[in-house]
Amino acid sequence: MRPTEAGARYLEHCQAIVSIAEEANAGVRNAQVEPTGLLRVASTVSTEQQALEFSRSR
Repeated sequence: MRPTEAGARYLEHCQAIVSIAEEANAGVRNAQVEPTGLLRVASTVSTEQQALEFSRSR
């Protein structure tokens, strides 16, 4: 069984769309692999002390 000419063209277009979507997803996934950049956190002294105590207890 074979698709019609129109069906074959439609299939080609759909396969191209799927390929483009997969490339877009891979690009986003790869960009999210490892966080980058500078993180600045502002807090009160007491909050910093609690965070340090918590991290030391682990």
